[in-house]
Amino acid sequence: GIEDIRNIPSGEALSLRQRNQRRALIDGTPYGDREALKSWLADLSPDMCFLDFECIQSPQTLFAGTSPWQYVPVMYSLTGKNGDTVWFCLPPDSQDLAGFAVDLAENLKDCGDIAVYGDAMERRSLALLANLVAGSDHEQVLRTAIDKIVDLHTPFESGWLYFPEQKGKTSLKTIAAILGQAYDDHSVADGRQASLRYFWLRHGYPD
Repeated sequence: GIEDIRNIPSGEALSLRQRNQRRALIDGTPYGDREALKSWLADLSPDMCFLDFECIQSPQTLFAGTSPWQYVPVMYSLTGKNGDTVWFCLPPDSQDLAGFAVDLAENLKDCGDIAVYGDAMERRSLALLANLVAGSDHEQVLRTAIDKIVDLHTPFESGWLYFPEQKGKTSLKTIAAILGQAYDDHSVADGRQASLRYFWLRHGYPD
C-alpha cells in the first residue's frame, strides 16, 4: 500500500489540507493559501494581545470552586501589541485563585483580540476564572475575552499554511521549531513538565 502522501496519484480525492500538504512535500517548499491567509489576517485587530496559560490538575479538588481532574490555571503570560509581556504565577502555597483571576482581568482590559495557540484550554481557563469572580466587573472582562479569542492554530489546522518539516504535525512545539524558536534545550521543555513541577512544589516531590 501507499505509505507516503507524495505517492498518492494526483487524481485521488483528498481534503484541502491533504492536497496542500502533498504539494509542499513534492515541491520541498512551504505552501501558503494566500487568499485564505489574507482574509483571516484582515480580521485581526491591531491591538491584539497574546495569552498563554499553564495549568495543573489532580484527582483531588485543588481550589474552592474547582472540581477533581479539572485543569486549573496557575500561571499566565500576556504579551501586548508593543511586545511587552506581563506574567503572573500563583505562589504554590496560595489558595487565592480569585486573586489570580482579578490580576488577569486587569491586564486584559485594554486588549483587542486575544491570540492563543489551540483555544480549548484558554477558553476553559477563562470561563473558570470568570466563575470565581462572578458578579464583578472582572467577570465581564474575562467573559468578553473568551469572545475575542483568535486561534493561531487555525492556519495550520486548516492547511492554509504548511511547511514540509511539519510531517503532518501542527503542534506549537513543531511550528515554533520550524520558525526558529525551538525550546527542547530549555530546562522545562513543555507544558506537562511545567505542570508537574508546579504540582510538586505545591504538594511535595514524589519519593
